[in-house]
Amino acid sequence: MTNISYIENVDHFEGSVVAWLTPAGREALQIENAFEINSTNGCANIEWTDVKFGDQHIEIAPGGSEDARILDYMLANPESAIENIEDRLEELKEKAAHEVTDIRRAFLDGTAALVFKLGGSETCEWLETDDHNALTSDDSMDGGSYDTLAEAEAALESVKAEFLAQCGTDEDRANLEAGEFRILW
Repeated sequence: MTNISYIENVDHFEGSVVAWLTPAGREALQIENAFEINSTNGCANIEWTDVKFGDQHIEIAPGGSEDARILDYMLANPESAIENIEDRLEELKEKAAHEVTDIRRAFLDGTAALVFKLGGSETCEWLETDDHNALTSDDSMDGGSYDTLAEAEAALESVKAEFLAQCGTDEDRANLEAGEFRILW
């Protein structure tokens, strides 16, 4: 099954195609709508907008006659770019995982987890809701960053109390209390 629903030839002279993705393709690749393969200085370029990491660009330029061969192949077979996009997505996720330094909260095996890390982070995407029931395994919530362990501990207790107050049933409270709440120093 392909992730591409439609291929649009944008520029026949310079060589440029846009590959519009299926909904499943957009979800799998975390791309807004499409990716473009084009030529810059005879090299193949793949450009797209990642839903979490913004505009992305990969230049494939091994040099020599390989540049033209790869460009021609990719223009004729846009699905060949998907592996490059998947590799970049993995790199971005790994980089972001190491850079997250604020509060993270996620459901793990049906229980809740709230993790505090001290320091600042500019790369984390935060939720617009404080409702713990709306969070999924990949979601985060901004709880701030703290200079001291005492500040982080106070914030942890405050957020935990807020989550407990939002629980609608005894089962929700039990799941939340069974969760792991910790501060990473």
